[in-house]
Amino acid sequence: MRDFLLFLALLLSVFTLAAGGLRSDSPSDETIAALTMQVDELRFQNEQLHRLVTSLSNEIDACGTALGDHDADLGTLFTWSQEIVALLSPPVDEESATYDCDDATLDAFRFYTERGYPVCIMAGNLALDGESMREINHVWLLVRFEGGWLPVDWGGPAHDPQHFEGYPLEEFELREAVRADWAS
Repeated sequence: MRDFLLFLALLLSVFTLAAGGLRSDSPSDETIAALTMQVDELRFQNEQLHRLVTSLSNEIDACGTALGDHDADLGTLFTWSQEIVALLSPPVDEESATYDCDDATLDAFRFYTERGYPVCIMAGNLALDGESMREINHVWLLVRFEGGWLPVDWGGPAHDPQHFEGYPLEEFELREAVRADWAS
């Protein structure tokens, strides 16, 4: 469109010059030179605008492609994050008079062992360092993931070093503790 308008402007200038040649007041060489410079400047600006529009169009296309790729990446990331949350949050009930930490730990133990994760049952007192066996009042898990052992307590990750202290228990000891709760 712009090329067409430039062509019309140039054509108009030529006709004006030709018509002026027929009249006695024809444009001077200076006027013709000035008009030629204006046409050349308009052509240069048109070329610059064309390059800019082409560049912007290419960038918009690239952004659309990148956004499409990111949408797929974000969808995959969202799916992975849901899987990780589910993995780090085994289904356990709320604490109650009949459901305490050993019940929750047994439920989490089943959850992870059914999925093939190595698990260590821990017993200790989270309020004490170096507690004795008589001071134990709590149980939780250490679950082995690719990056190392992660403490899981009441169905969620525990982020304090105290969860790495305590005494390892065997599965039968945990089951006995749960049975003892039911017996009392």
